Amino acid sequence: MRRARDNSSRVLLILAASVVAVILMVAITATYVQSRELADHRRAVIRTQELITRLTRLESTMYKVESLQRGYLITGRKRYLGPYNESKAAVFKLYDNVLAFMVGKANQEGRLRRMREHMVNKFSELDRTVELRRQGHYEEARNLVLTDHGQHEMLAFIEEMRGLKKEENRILRIQSRKLEAAASEALNRLYILSGISLVAFFAGLNFINKITAARRQSQLTQLTLFEISSIMATAEGLSDSLKGILADICDIYNWPVGVFWRADSGGEYLLLGEFYSVEPFPEFKRLLSSLKIAPDQGLCGRVWKHGKSEWVQDISKDRSALIADQARYDGLHASFAFPVKFGDTFIGVFEFLSRRVERPDNDVMEAFSVIGSEIGQLVARREIEDRLQLSLAEEAKAKGVLDSVLDNMGSGVIFVDIDRRVRIFNKAAERILGSGSRDRTPEEWYERIRSEDGKDKIPMEKLPMVAAMSGKAVSNQIYMVKGDEDNVLINVNARPVYDHDGGIIGGVVVVDDVTARIQAEQRVSEFYSMVSHELRTPLTSIKGSLGLLEGGKGGELSDRGKRLVTMGRQECDRLVRLINDILDIRKIEAGKLEIERKSIAPDVIVAEAIEALSAYAAEHQVRLEASEIVSEPILADRDRIAQVLTNLISNAVKFSPEDGVVVVSSMLMPDRVRFEVTDQGTGISEQDQKKLFKKFQQVNSTDSRPKGGTGLGLAICKALVEQHGGAIGLTSTPGEGSTFWFEIGREHCDDADSLVTETIEDSLPKVLLYVTSDASAGTLIDTIEKDAQVERVASLEELRERLNSKDAVLALIDVEGESDSEHIPIVDLLNIAAPVPVILLGRSAEGSEEEFALPLVLDRIEPPCDPHRVRQSLRLALAGHSHRKKDANGKVTVLLVEDDPSTREVIQVQIEGLGVECRLAPDGRQALDAVKQDKPDLIVLDIGLPDMDGFAVVTELRREEAHRGIPTVIYTARDLTAKDREDLQLGLTKYLTKATTSEEEFLSSVRGLLIELLKQEESASE
Repeated sequence: MRRARDNSSRVLLILAASVVAVILMVAITATYVQSRELADHRRAVIRTQELITRLTRLESTMYKVESLQRGYLITGRKRYLGPYNESKAAVFKLYDNVLAFMVGKANQEGRLRRMREHMVNKFSELDRTVELRRQGHYEEARNLVLTDHGQHEMLAFIEEMRGLKKEENRILRIQSRKLEAAASEALNRLYILSGISLVAFFAGLNFINKITAARRQSQLTQLTLFEISSIMATAEGLSDSLKGILADICDIYNWPVGVFWRADSGGEYLLLGEFYSVEPFPEFKRLLSSLKIAPDQGLCGRVWKHGKSEWVQDISKDRSALIADQARYDGLHASFAFPVKFGDTFIGVFEFLSRRVERPDNDVMEAFSVIGSEIGQLVARREIEDRLQLSLAEEAKAKGVLDSVLDNMGSGVIFVDIDRRVRIFNKAAERILGSGSRDRTPEEWYERIRSEDGKDKIPMEKLPMVAAMSGKAVSNQIYMVKGDEDNVLINVNARPVYDHDGGIIGGVVVVDDVTARIQAEQRVSEFYSMVSHELRTPLTSIKGSLGLLEGGKGGELSDRGKRLVTMGRQECDRLVRLINDILDIRKIEAGKLEIERKSIAPDVIVAEAIEALSAYAAEHQVRLEASEIVSEPILADRDRIAQVLTNLISNAVKFSPEDGVVVVSSMLMPDRVRFEVTDQGTGISEQDQKKLFKKFQQVNSTDSRPKGGTGLGLAICKALVEQHGGAIGLTSTPGEGSTFWFEIGREHCDDADSLVTETIEDSLPKVLLYVTSDASAGTLIDTIEKDAQVERVASLEELRERLNSKDAVLALIDVEGESDSEHIPIVDLLNIAAPVPVILLGRSAEGSEEEFALPLVLDRIEPPCDPHRVRQSLRLALAGHSHRKKDANGKVTVLLVEDDPSTREVIQVQIEGLGVECRLAPDGRQALDAVKQDKPDLIVLDIGLPDMDGFAVVTELRREEAHRGIPTVIYTARDLTAKDREDLQLGLTKYLTKATTSEEEFLSSVRGLLIELLKQEESASE
């Protein structure tokens, strides 16, 4: 029985053991099978989650590519291109990874391939804009971005992406439900089996807990990612996005405090970025705001340094924590932090605190590693978008400011890009160039634009904008034909526009309507021309009349009468100088002062200036001396340099004491010649020196000053010297006199003056000189040797022989001290076969006046012998010689064309004094009739004539071959430009200015042209 019971017990035990074993085996088998199913479901869930994550990464990387493209488009910086190309490659790599996950999903694979087509199309559009921006076509690239094509491809891509995610989320929900169902089934089975086996129960319970935790964590992770994505998509700014992320994570995980720490601009510290708390923690927030966390300092510092999540069970007991004391005070304990990165770029650290002491949750830490990466991508993208929006806003604002500036400018501004599209055309340009001008083609501009004179069309390639687009700078004036509107004269400045790489991206043209200014300048010029003519013309008559009276041509004057005439002539000269100074200042201010550079010798021009001012110096009892004068030629305007020297010398004379000496010198320097005028005056203080070269400035500029003058002379000198590229100045010490100096550059030139002098000397007429005194002979030779070859004879017999040789044209005979009986042989000399005119020097014998009134006695000059009168009489006699030689073939005639009766009469007397016939014409048409009726040997022509001016007269004469070579003296009150002189050229031509030209200079010019004419005729006859 016992054995049977034992057996039965054993059987029961065995049976029970077997049952237990079977149950355990069934439980184990069921558990194993269920765990496999759960593992499969979990892998499916994880795989689907991973697929969704990769789709999200693919989408964010696509956005990154677009952001980098926009960054390069906005800034033009090439540092965006490398990441741009790398991100494109990453997109395709992520696509391949996603495609590998889609195997077996036909619908999803089809959608994925369509998405790839949109990616390729989008990248094509992005590459095109990048290439356009690289080539400098910013506006075209920008417009391409704003077109619907690229946005359509991106929207299509996003639509396909949403479809993929939606399907995968649907699959994920199904898988999650399957996982949940499998977990529930396993849980139920484990509950049943747990009643049979404690081991199986605890094993199942543990398994269930893990499944439940995984499920919960998966749900939380999915919810967190979804909320974060929603926040980043809907928030207005990055700050709002971060606040929303903190609030949602705290709400989902039941954390009372969330903090975002951002890296400072230097990357040295973490600073408080955003703070969120379920309930107020003012002191805690104030503490966080004051912290600067270094790498490896506290929890967040360690997370920053090592780049991975970290959990602290109780932060209030962490000695390294900077917030430990305040956390303990506020009842905060567990703390968890994870980094936010975008690739290798660190963005910041999220930190969350709990009121409980909690052990590290590895699942949470692992989940937030993924969440941190996703947040990093979203934050980076949002930062790029915010910067892009800010940049676009700033660009729009700058464009608005630029548009306002351009629209309020007085100058017209036009910018055309390299594709010839008008980008800028402001209101002033529309006003200046005419309505509708913005849309004109180059061909239409060609028809409307003329040269400055309004006559010639400008070649197409030289149009301002066309030239600028080809890389040329243009600055000139053009004439604009505006059709129905008034035509305008426009000042144009055109320049090419370059990009950062030096490539031309367009052309800019700035235009200004200068019609009114030019017309005003023309009116001013016409006014000055009129003033010049109306003042100089009567002054010419007055000065000429006084000169004739002073020279005895109007009859004998008393000594008092001579003094009054001389005084009037001197004041007339003074008025002429004043008018000339005013007109010179006007030309200087208008930029119309012309310089005619020729080779001149400093010694010659200094000698001429001293000679011209010798009489003026004698009046002031001042002696002029030349010292160390160089002869090396300079290239300069002879008349203007003479004007500067004359002004400086006359000033030195004016301010020198009686019996003073004015020294004129020049010195040779390495690249220039320096002229100096030194006086013995009172000197000039340093303060007064600073204002001397300004207009209307003198040392004493009051109306009561002892010396005359307007204060214009030195200002004109300064302008003339600077026009030559030289410099002018002075050195002076009060009480010790002054030295005024100026320097002219020594440019390469031939010694033309020397060559001319030699040629002139070889062709000078011969003059016989019979003077008994050696001293007088030396003085006379020095006086006349520039105008003639002087041959001195020792006796009357030799004089008779030399006169019979017929090679002399004039004789100067000294009759001083001769007896009455000796006058007859001299008179007999005048009756030889070849009569030669004479000038008698010395007092006449009593009762011999009639004898010396013979026609061949041109002049008689009593002592003291005035060199100026000797030279004047000599030149008149030489001119008469040339005319008498012309008489062999016909009478010498000069046609005087002058509308002013007084001036005409004075000039007629002067010309007839040369022994020639002077015919008169009061206007241009009568002048032409006179030339056609009887061609004159020389024409003296005024410009300001009624009906037909001097320019028209010359133009008409040029039409006839026979009249083109007539020698001409242009004698006008107008200041002539180089263009005027060219238009007035008719044969051998001299240009003289009324009032400023002395009678001697005028007659010398007439005589010189007649002599040159005679030479040409003699050469032709030979």
